[in-house]
Amino acid sequence: MSIGFTASNDIGIVPAISKVKMSVVRIDNDNGNDGSGDEGNDNDDNNGDNDADLIDIGQCYFKDLQSRDELNYDSNGFCFVRNQVLLTAGDGVSFNSVKALVNSMNAEIVGYIELTNDYQIEFLSNTSGVLI
Repeated sequence: MSIGFTASNDIGIVPAISKVKMSVVRIDNDNGNDGSGDEGNDNDDNNGDNDADLIDIGQCYFKDLQSRDELNYDSNGFCFVRNQVLLTAGDGVSFNSVKALVNSMNAEIVGYIELTNDYQIEFLSNTSGVLI
């Protein structure tokens, strides 16, 4: 499973994601044709806003930007957060393993999505141009 966001914004505008709600859509292999007239649609009349439709994604947190000074733009206009990298760990890689690696690189985990094993890593010193 993977979760992704695609967005665009004007140069100089700080991108932000807010008011995100995670939910699940179930797709049955039998096409859900049980004669109920609700073929494969597990959503209720309120478009899935029922708490029973939500799944536990585990821990989920991130470090937000404090100022625009944390942003860097390359020559193509792509925007990056200074001294940060996003890491997706493979199946079976534990939080503690990633934490040990990150600590050995003079960095810390400042964001984490348990469900997808994604990490927001911030280096504690300037890393301009360092490729990992």
